[in-house]
Amino acid sequence: MRAFLDQHRRVPSRHIILYLSIGFGNRWIFEAVEILPGNEKLLQMLGFHRHADVERDDTSPYLLTNPPVVPLWIDPLMMQINIECWLEEMIGNPDTGWQRHWFPDSRQIWQLSILEEICQYYQHRKRTPDSVATTAFRTVEWGLKLSLLTYLMSHALLVPEDDIDILFGQLRNPFFKGQPRQEMVCPRAANKYVKMMALPVMRMATQQTLSGLQELFRKNVAHAVIWDDIFAVVFLLLMSAGSTQRSLIQRAIVCAVSKENALGEAQAMNHELVDYVIHMFHDKFRTGSKSKSFNPLRRNSGAAQSPLSPFAARVKNATDRYCESFSILMHEHWPGLTQVKIT
Repeated sequence: MRAFLDQHRRVPSRHIILYLSIGFGNRWIFEAVEILPGNEKLLQMLGFHRHADVERDDTSPYLLTNPPVVPLWIDPLMMQINIECWLEEMIGNPDTGWQRHWFPDSRQIWQLSILEEICQYYQHRKRTPDSVATTAFRTVEWGLKLSLLTYLMSHALLVPEDDIDILFGQLRNPFFKGQPRQEMVCPRAANKYVKMMALPVMRMATQQTLSGLQELFRKNVAHAVIWDDIFAVVFLLLMSAGSTQRSLIQRAIVCAVSKENALGEAQAMNHELVDYVIHMFHDKFRTGSKSKSFNPLRRNSGAAQSPLSPFAARVKNATDRYCESFSILMHEHWPGLTQVKIT
């Protein structure tokens, strides 16, 4: 942040009202001041479309307009409280619609369905004094917060379209005065500021999610009692891990360096977190055993299963629908292929 500010100098001006949005939820509102960049190249920054396949060699970022404004100093504690309130609103309000921002692609219909089911499961769940239920509830809650914070850290905060003209009208820089309306306006300094304030909350969410999941894995209770919560937390963790891996590759592209190191870091995350969590999940529910496993997603299983909870039943139905639609799609496009039996 200091290196960024060293490239600019303060412009004597009145305070500016800056509105930012991550694409869902309430806008973030800051008092800000204008600064003068050392050169016009600093008035732009790079970003990626949500659909961009960053692992392809021909993927390139696009330009965002970067108005040189910096939020005024705000108490970090108050900012973190505001972030916590925003998180509570996002995970508690069924109308925010943030799930579709996580999975905007039509090919991600299964992931979107599962995420929406997890959110509904959390929102409709009643708290109980039971220690296992309390741990499970809190871990799912932290997992949802972690997924939101991961999205926040890996996506640009933009000035809402309705507020762009208002912002440009307050700036003295001739680059913005009277210029045609810009589509994607992203104040880089403000992004750095918000994400710097969100980082301690994200560390806490990561710690609480992982420690809670580890505790759930150790609980000696019936599989049917705890499957819902462990499945939800593992799914949310894999979401966050995938987004972080994607961000590592994006950073390498923007910095014009080799993607080899980024791919290596992403692979290390697979070994240290993803593979471990998946292994622990399968080990906990003995999914490799035909007689002792508890696996609500298994199709045509001859093993005796406990009655499924409403959440597990909805997850199974969503998975079955997706598998059936995928099989139909495969048959339509590649009719000569042998149908694969999904177990």
